[in-house]
Amino acid sequence: MGLGTGLEYVFKSVLALIIIIFLANKLLQYLNSVMKKQAKTIQIIERTPINKSSSLCIVEMLGKYYLMSFTEQRNEILKEFTEEESKAIVAMQQEKVMLGEQKLPNAEQFKETYAKIQEKIQTYTEKRN
Repeated sequence: MGLGTGLEYVFKSVLALIIIIFLANKLLQYLNSVMKKQAKTIQIIERTPINKSSSLCIVEMLGKYYLMSFTEQRNEILKEFTEEESKAIVAMQQEKVMLGEQKLPNAEQFKETYAKIQEKIQTYTEKRN
């Protein structure tokens, strides 16, 4: 019973804890993917918090759009959007997707920005000389 056996138990305990955390993480990832696949009929399009316990949401259920209030005590439908409003919501979603895809600047924007930076460097070096 020396110092080595105590360290051995600590090492085994830490290793077991790491394995348990890793397996729990993988299980939660799997359950999350399964739950997302099942919830295709109801989607929260946008959520705006009102305070720490309530929020307003635009929700799509079976192709119809609703404005809903979510609180700790209850959830209720405040308004069902008309066909025109639903089309505007769909257009807004598509616009967000398009903006999300264009996070990186295109080649022309990059060239313009690079040219502006070069001009600033050149004017700075001219002023310095």
